[in-house]
Amino acid sequence: MKRTLLAATLALGFVGAGSASAALIIDGGTAGNVGVTPSNDVLDTYTGSPIAGAFQAELKTSAATKLKIEFLGKEAGWLNTFTLGGQSLSTASTVGDSIYVDVVAGTVLFNILTGGAGSVANGANNDPATAGIPDFWLGYDPLNSGSVILALDDGGANPDDDNHDDLVLRITDVPEPSSLALIGLGLVGAGVAARRRKA
Repeated sequence: MKRTLLAATLALGFVGAGSASAALIIDGGTAGNVGVTPSNDVLDTYTGSPIAGAFQAELKTSAATKLKIEFLGKEAGWLNTFTLGGQSLSTASTVGDSIYVDVVAGTVLFNILTGGAGSVANGANNDPATAGIPDFWLGYDPLNSGSVILALDDGGANPDDDNHDDLVLRITDVPEPSSLALIGLGLVGAGVAARRRKA
């Protein structure tokens, strides 16, 4: 009986040890590739091939979650700043610098302040073909399943260089342990404690 109880609590612990994960969703926009052609100083060395994605899109989550936003690199000659949930990364950041932000289900309302030509916000970015106006691109990271790459063209050059490498970030859902995992681990601990007392 004791072995059966311990096996059951261990099984529940392993079943519950999965994580609740919110999917990152790129919604709408105009399809288009970034990287290689036109050249992208950051993503060309990252993947070595074009990455499919969308301009004028929104980034959403399927559930409330915590996001990790990581600085991948930049080409810009001036300061561009990404802000979400009161936290920021910028072209002054070091590759690998990260922020963690809790977001609710639905649209991830980020904003990018550019050093060249104003600002752009999630879902309100400008046409990538318009010279001198900032815009950004969103695409799924081919090297990290479930992550999204955000790449900014800050519109400082006129005409735009349009390589979307002025500020490049990776956005990743960081799963929180599910309630079932915590219950399962608690039962495992209780089973082990009970076994030790009787031994």
